[in-house]
Amino acid sequence: MAAYIVHPKAEVVALCDINADAAKARAEALGLSCKIYTDLEKTLADEDVDILSIATPSCYHARDATLAMRAGKHVLVEKPIATTLDDLALLKRTVAETEVKTMAGFVLRWNDMIVTLKALMEEKTIGDVFMVQADFWQNVGWLDVAMNTWLGKKAIAGSAMLAGGCHALDAVRWLLGGVEVKETFAYSTNFSFPDWDHPPTTLAVMRLSSGAVCKLASTLEPNAPYLFRIELLGTQGTIRNNRLYTSRWRGQMTTRRSLRMSPACQYSMRR
Repeated sequence: MAAYIVHPKAEVVALCDINADAAKARAEALGLSCKIYTDLEKTLADEDVDILSIATPSCYHARDATLAMRAGKHVLVEKPIATTLDDLALLKRTVAETEVKTMAGFVLRWNDMIVTLKALMEEKTIGDVFMVQADFWQNVGWLDVAMNTWLGKKAIAGSAMLAGGCHALDAVRWLLGGVEVKETFAYSTNFSFPDWDHPPTTLAVMRLSSGAVCKLASTLEPNAPYLFRIELLGTQGTIRNNRLYTSRWRGQMTTRRSLRMSPACQYSMRR
């Protein structure tokens, strides 16, 4: 909401929430003078609404996005865009049938570090990638936030991978130019939340369509601050978050040592 308010090309014209008091309180806290709805269909019937930003619990994303697209509204869908394959197929059909613009909320694509890495990958700075490691660690399960009323329920949240790990997989596919996962297996565990009906920690190993292999982990139960890590090993160099070695750049140390990027290229991941 804060980003929409300050964006020069956006105007918040309505909030929709099943709890009208909550929506009014949020609008007041943000200094907004906008319409308040408790019914999505009435929101979509409002001609002032051009774009719908969908931030409902995960299992409702596909339903809400489908209704919005069929009403002619552009949509930004928070991740995961769906929690079942049937819902994903429904979204795909609806996008093909309508002329609206759509986007998934993979915000890390605009993080300074990922932007820099994307440029390096497009220049083939480390050659052909043969191994990738990516991790999403967030202690959200321990936090006092509203989403924890449903995060531990598989029917609503889906899984630890869908709740957070999809950021890591999206980063892998984004940086490697849209590779697909050809084979995968995973192990999951739950050490912290016995009331959850799905495991908050999952580690997967994948073979990608490029021939590279990938290890990806997602955990919502770490006793640690938020961490996002990505490591890419290529035929001409290696990237470890904001550290880079490449044999294509003259003057660097040998591959037996690590080398930091220049200060202008060092970034940390922030939420």
